This record gives sequence, C-alpha cells and structure tokens, in this order.
Amino acid sequence: MKKTKALVLVGALLGSVLLSTEASAAAKITTGTSCTTKQKNKTTKVTSKGSTETYRCRTNPIAKGSAAKKLVWVSSTCIDIDKIYKDTVIELNKFKADPSASAAQKDSKTTEVETYKTYVELACAKGY
Repeated sequence: MKKTKALVLVGALLGSVLLSTEASAAAKITTGTSCTTKQKNKTTKVTSKGSTETYRCRTNPIAKGSAAKKLVWVSSTCIDIDKIYKDTVIELNKFKADPSASAAQKDSKTTEVETYKTYVELACAKGY
C-alpha cells in the first residue's frame, strides 16, 4: 500500500514537472526568438496573460541584412498585417498606372500604404 502511494506521488510529481517544463518552454516563444530549419513553417500557439497568439517559424518581413535570412518566430499578427501591406502596395501601383484615377484616390492609397507600413513595423518588431 505504501509503495503504491509512493509511486502515485512520484508519478504525479514527475508529470507536473514535465508539464511545467513544456509550458515554460512554450512561453519563451516571442517575435524574434530564433527557431530551427526543422521547425520551418511550424505553427505554435502561446498563451500569456489570458490571450493566445500564434507564431510561425519563418523569416521576419522587416529584418534587414543577414538577419533577413535567419529563421525566427513571427506572430500571426505580423504575418497578416504584412500581407495586407503588400496587397495595398500592389493596389497603389495600379492606381498610379491608371490614368483615370484621381489625385485624391492616389493620395488616399498612399496614406493607406504608409499606415500599413507603420503597422507592420510595430507588429513585427522584436518582443511585440
């Protein structure tokens, strides 16, 4: 009987240590934290302070130089806003090429591009 209780207690203790180690390892994932080629395009959800964010192992869209080639964890917010920004740049180029587009439309789209560029820089910054 004592052996059974001891085994149950050791099992529970070991299980809690394994779970806490796994949880703390997941909590260390933030934008800019490096990841490996083995994890490329892997998606991981991290819950912190009641909110959940999804991260993907890929290159950071705002990284420059040699950092632009390194794989890091990037938040889904960064990825989504970067896609919107790139789509908006394409739309702006269409407006610029369209002779029937008014100056006001071009100015409005230019402002929209600049706004999304700022959002991308904020969302993709390390530690966001």
